[in-house]
Amino acid sequence: MENSQKNLIIQSVKIGALFGLLGIAISLIIYLLNINMLSIGFGIVFIIINIGLSIVIFAYGMRYIRDKYFNGTISYLNKSIIGLIIGLVSGWLAGLFGILLFTYYDPGFMEGQIDRFIIMLEEMGLDEAGVMKQEQRIRESFTLTGQLKAMFIRTPIFAFILSLIIAAFVKKQKTDNESTVL
Repeated sequence: MENSQKNLIIQSVKIGALFGLLGIAISLIIYLLNINMLSIGFGIVFIIINIGLSIVIFAYGMRYIRDKYFNGTISYLNKSIIGLIIGLVSGWLAGLFGILLFTYYDPGFMEGQIDRFIIMLEEMGLDEAGVMKQEQRIRESFTLTGQLKAMFIRTPIFAFILSLIIAAFVKKQKTDNESTVL
């Protein structure tokens, strides 16, 4: 059983790292295409894609580790741990890349994004006090401290809650009609 727990951690970290690399690739595409990251439309699409990919990858990791290292039967706790590790590793890896890219490599990119956001707010008719409040909030969130707060507070909360939910839906035992996970 100890070997199974070790494999659970190792495989979860590997899957999380691959998911983190996917997050980095998405960030690079957004950066290279200069997509307006702070637009409402982008935010909605990004959240849907992020949650959708997380669900698929967490569930895949839980089934893969269950089938390969736990002889087709795994506890809810172990499934939850798998999801949490995948979420933490991927979130921290992608978050670290974001910090390096937007804080050190090209801090002007986020300045441009924020300026576009402020113009959008003004065009929507938000009063000057509201615009200033939103500008201050968004600028603080893209400081090094704001980015670290997101990495070390929001990422664990998101990973924890999502892993608990997904673990409830991934079957404890592999069924006969369930395809083999590669």
